[in-house]
Amino acid sequence: MAKNVSPYPLIGKCIYCGADDLAAGLTDEHVIPKSLGGKHQLREATCVKCTDITKRIEGYITGSHLAVFRTAANVFTRHKKNRRTEFPQLLRTDNGLKEVMLDAKTEHPAPLSLPHFNLPGLLHEKGSAENWGDVGIGFWIKHEISTPKLPTGRVPMYHEEKLDFDLLGRVIAKIAHCEAVNFLGIDGFDPYLPDIVLGHRNDVFNLIGAIEGRYAPLEADMAWVFAAIRKQNKVLLVYCLRMFANMGFANLDKIGPPYFLAVVGELHPDKVNLFPRIFIDTGTLSIELMATLKKVKPVSNN
Repeated sequence: MAKNVSPYPLIGKCIYCGADDLAAGLTDEHVIPKSLGGKHQLREATCVKCTDITKRIEGYITGSHLAVFRTAANVFTRHKKNRRTEFPQLLRTDNGLKEVMLDAKTEHPAPLSLPHFNLPGLLHEKGSAENWGDVGIGFWIKHEISTPKLPTGRVPMYHEEKLDFDLLGRVIAKIAHCEAVNFLGIDGFDPYLPDIVLGHRNDVFNLIGAIEGRYAPLEADMAWVFAAIRKQNKVLLVYCLRMFANMGFANLDKIGPPYFLAVVGELHPDKVNLFPRIFIDTGTLSIELMATLKKVKPVSNN
């Protein structure tokens, strides 16, 4: 189990495609998207072409899927003056579905919906999967609907989820790969995730998944950790991330968001000693990952 706290470094080439010439136009890369509250950057770490790709996949998640939630939670936006304040919400009524416009911060339930993936296929006993499998969607709200625009009493919401698992998986892959480059260096491991991030592979589910099950929220809003597991004579680097980890849904006994997993790549032999324990089964790995993240304390914004 390991976590790096060193300053985020200057890389000097694209961490996705390897371009290192001036024509590539290297720029800084946010590890966690700024639109999700990320502050740390790898310097000179992505080329213009790859930046265009990561911006598109991040834009879907943060600008479309999480737009209402981000507004309600006051998460960073580059367009603060033009930020929408009201969003539509469907309600069930005696006469069918009714759409109303509600203020994101005071009226709208501002739903956060995330999938409870299965384990990444590479961590399955047979070493691969054919698709995402049966995936449940967790649903959390910032607050109950409260507005004079509606009749008094509890009004049932209607929420239809159309989340693109592959795009979310690619965003998780991007975060995991960036953290691994910071932790081990660009040459400290054989990376598996750049082709996922860039859309060159369509089996995202083999490298991205989650710890199976439903678990209580954490104290911290964002928590992550690395671990190593031995599979088929290789020592693989695994990244565990829990976003919006302190949210729970009261009606579901405070079940929190998923523990996402990414199989980042194969550790180089000289990096294996960074991990005092190499796991050999996913059950023990999952238990230890969750125990470690429970200890993460909230970061003060003061």
